[in-house]
Amino acid sequence: MNERDRQDQESISQINSEGGAVTQGDVNVGGNYTGRDSHQTTIINNYYGTENPDEKPADPWEQFNNLPLDQIPERGDLASVSFFRLRKNQTFVGRREELQTIAQFIKEGDKTVAIAATGLGGIGKSQLAAEFCHRYGRYFAGGVFWLSFDNETSARTSLLESASHLNPAWGQLDAPDQIKRVQGPDGWQANIPRLLVFDNLEDPQLLEQYQPTVGGCRVLLTSRYGDWERSGLNVEPLPLETLLRPESIALVQKLASRLTDEEAGEIAQELADFPLALHLAGCFLSHYSMETPKIYLEKLRESDLINELDHQADRIEKNRLNPTNHTWHVSRTFLRSYLKLLPEDNDSVYESNIKSISQKILYVLSLLTPNHPIPIDLLLNANNLKLIEEHFLDEYSIQDALSLLSKIGLVQTSNFENKQKLITIHTLLSQFARNKLENFQLISN
Repeated sequence: MNERDRQDQESISQINSEGGAVTQGDVNVGGNYTGRDSHQTTIINNYYGTENPDEKPADPWEQFNNLPLDQIPERGDLASVSFFRLRKNQTFVGRREELQTIAQFIKEGDKTVAIAATGLGGIGKSQLAAEFCHRYGRYFAGGVFWLSFDNETSARTSLLESASHLNPAWGQLDAPDQIKRVQGPDGWQANIPRLLVFDNLEDPQLLEQYQPTVGGCRVLLTSRYGDWERSGLNVEPLPLETLLRPESIALVQKLASRLTDEEAGEIAQELADFPLALHLAGCFLSHYSMETPKIYLEKLRESDLINELDHQADRIEKNRLNPTNHTWHVSRTFLRSYLKLLPEDNDSVYESNIKSISQKILYVLSLLTPNHPIPIDLLLNANNLKLIEEHFLDEYSIQDALSLLSKIGLVQTSNFENKQKLITIHTLLSQFARNKLENFQLISN
């Protein structure tokens, strides 16, 4: 690992990025859910239901069964037992189809299968999950629990923090007993509807360890991990794309209302409809009213785009937090995935080689047209381009390396009509890759 990568490794631990702790926001926790679950019986006294007490259903499953599939409900309050403190995002746009897909899967799908919002860092996975909680959380009488799952430590911390919400008396127990109670018959295994959000879960083993397999819980993941189909676990992936152009324009204008449709559209085009960058641009233009859209666009086009966005993030991050309290920095968001390409001391020779090849292929992709599906055959037939002396672009190396790149969320793969494999790299990630891998040289045979 060179000095630059070592500095990146150190800095990533100091930032509050995807999967970071949530902060107290303006969520009004409603209802008066006071009952606790027992192994055989669920006792609920005046649990959260509709605003009219006379309209409250007789049991929590009737409330869950009222979860609508044909329309997206307005934002509402959650059961007071909930462990969820994310602010309502008043600038949330689009994702209607994804919200309804999650709702249908959670209501009608196999409860032992988790649904995972997947995609690049900054694509809006956590924003989508939070919006789902605000709009559909009222239908879970057992509450909504938002847990940070970016590593084992944060997962256990989240479970400990949620224990006292399930039962205040559990807070007096030692840590292992609290976690055991949360995962036990009086907690997640109880027969009452609960929504668990495992935010930023990249390690399939964490899901295997903590996902309840009995009881009334439904699990929603956010994850950059893009290979759930081959993980061997019961996960239904929901890949997220960038926003549609009208949605991008709406987002920028919600944040900076002075922009015309044309001005917001030009910014959306320059940023390739990437939600994190659009959010940053809109907030920057709103905060710095002296910056005209024309001058702003000129800065984006005439400078290193990633560095310019990060300079903007430096200026406003201390004053404005994302609703999910994630970093504004585009490069830091991508860096979390990129660091997984750096060899580690306990890697086998094979793993180390594949990581090295993955970096080279990422650089090759960064030189090709971004946001445009590229046939993998183009790489397989690249005239045996030698990226470094001991590594060739042979078919097996490319397949394994592309699998790694897709798995950690740096590229997106898809199938064409003739089953041809395609790979896509986003504009911003393409430039980030060139910046990180600028010293690589391509040497032709």
